[in-house]
Order: sequence, then structure tokens, then C-alpha cells
Amino acid sequence: MVNISTKPPPIPPPKINQARPPVIKSNLPEEKLNSAMWIIMATVAGGLDIVQWAITFIPIAGQIINIALDIFVGLSLGTFLLVKGMLNWQTGISVFIGFAADALTLGIAPAWIIDIAVIWIQTDGARKIDSLISKITDKIPFVGEKIKQAANVAIQVAAQKGKGGAASA
Repeated sequence: MVNISTKPPPIPPPKINQARPPVIKSNLPEEKLNSAMWIIMATVAGGLDIVQWAITFIPIAGQIINIALDIFVGLSLGTFLLVKGMLNWQTGISVFIGFAADALTLGIAPAWIIDIAVIWIQTDGARKIDSLISKITDKIPFVGEKIKQAANVAIQVAAQKGKGGAASA
């Protein structure tokens, strides 16, 4: 007798398109935060500086509130940079100096907005400034080339200091 199986044959899994687009890598370092996030951070820092300046006019409570705000903002900014993978010794020192400048002046100095600007230059700003200089200098034949050369030298010097050139000085 012929043995006839009552089970149907197994159905093969559907074929899923496994093709992935090619990864195109740029020579430029990846942007840490997008422009909108930098603008939001700068706006909040500027607003906080204005609030701290206004609070200084409240006699004793103003100074206490300012110091509490400085501690909160300094720790929050450091934590944010840590979570985003941007906290290194340069940004850490920048946050500490921003905190110290704001605490020593009791909130009068616009330290947090300056701190955000310095961190932007340390992380994403150098690349954007370089591309902006390139766009401007491409339109000016002779002078533009000299500016481009000076900018490239400055960027190379800053990169060498960031890699440990400052430790040997």
C-alpha cells in the first residue's frame, strides 16, 4: 500500500526584501545635535540668564534662588551632554566655568548663553563655521583663498590641541 500523508507540505516563509541602501560616509564628523535643538538650548539659556538677572533685584532670597538655579542648570546641562555622548573634558570644563561665572556674579553675567555657544563651537559649530567660510570665500577669488588658508590653519591647530597638543604645552 501507498502511504499517503495527511499533512500538507510546510509553507515557506515569505521572502522579505533584505536589500539595504548603501551607507555613504562623509569625511565630516557626524552632527551631535541638529540646529533646532541648539536653537532651543540657546533660547532656554538666554531666557534663564534674563530670569537670573531679574531675580538679583530680590534682596536675600534672590541670591539663594540664583545659586539653586545655577546648581540645577549646571547639573542638568552636564547630564544632558552625558546622555547625548558629548561630555568630554572640554565640555565638562566649559559647563563648570559657566557655573562658576554665573555663581560668582550671582546671576548677573549671561554665562549660560555663552556656555551653550562655547559647547556648540566645541562640538558641531567648527564644521558649520568651516562650511560657511567656504561658501563665502568661494565668491572672492584672491582674498577668499587667503581667508580659507587661515581658517584651515586655525582648524588644524584647534584639532591638534584637542587631541592632546595642549598637554604637551
